[in-house]
Amino acid sequence: MGDSHKFRIEPDNAYGERDESQIISVPAEQAPDGLSAGDQVQVGDQPAVVTAVGESEVTVDANHPLAGQALTFDIELMAIE
Repeated sequence: MGDSHKFRIEPDNAYGERDESQIISVPAEQAPDGLSAGDQVQVGDQPAVVTAVGESEVTVDANHPLAGQALTFDIELMAIE
């Protein structure tokens, strides 16, 4: 009891590497009015985050927020039943 372990999961086994093809720009006139950087939107059935809003285009990133990052978990055994 009380044993602790640290586990690291590399991006390939977690949310994958960032995929630059998941960052897209659309003409501003095709985007909803009032968008700001950081807003969450849907691109088809995929959630995405607005990363930039310009006069002529809006850029969104459909990568998972944790894509490209290793995940680290600290686990402590509390009980065995």
